[in-house]
Amino acid sequence: MSVSSETLRAWAAAGWQTLPEAPRALGTLTGPDGKPLLTLAFDTHRDIITSIGYQPGEGCDEALRACAAALCSLAKGKAVMAADLLGPAEISAALEAETEMDDPLFYSAVLAVFCLKNALSSYAETRAAGYAAFKREQEQA
Repeated sequence: MSVSSETLRAWAAAGWQTLPEAPRALGTLTGPDGKPLLTLAFDTHRDIITSIGYQPGEGCDEALRACAAALCSLAKGKAVMAADLLGPAEISAALEAETEMDDPLFYSAVLAVFCLKNALSSYAETRAAGYAAFKREQEQA
């Protein structure tokens, strides 16, 4: 494995396993059993991610928790558009992989990114709904 088990354990235990109280975006990754595998949520201020966290499901292994924590660490403080550019390579760098990630860890990084993409999609829908309501108010005024 390109990342030590101690590194994975440390990232998996990092303090990112708390969802924001009132998130503006929520993304869920569903496992093969139909249950949530990973849920990621964030809050923003002026399109900057101010708080972010994840909640592991029953089948969420240590590698996926570590990748989710690294992704949260990378996304916090970034603009929403910049967070959309994060991918497995950035997670690999955050986990300090000495070489390329092996297939299972790379797969976990891809799953974490998919969960973030789901949250970003949720955020875009929220922003669009807010803009539509604002536009209706302006037309009625």
